[in-house]
Amino acid sequence: VQIEEVNCMNMCKRGPNVRLVLDGELVTVEGKMNELETKRKAFQNIGGEQRVSGLWQISQQVLTGDLPTMKHGPPPPASL
Repeated sequence: VQIEEVNCMNMCKRGPNVRLVLDGELVTVEGKMNELETKRKAFQNIGGEQRVSGLWQISQQVLTGDLPTMKHGPPPPASL
């Protein structure tokens, strides 16, 4: 798991936000993201320890292939 700072995602009111990138592509995780998160391709309101822990578990399940993902192409370039 790698954390990178990125350009504005126009979602600061719903932040902190986290996008999952797998093999260079943004991914969504069916059943683990609400409709708005899926549309915006980012987990939102990841501000508390419980949400961070839950997202960590999701990312581990994605990495092991235990959770299916939908690929959406490469993310925008990282901020400078």
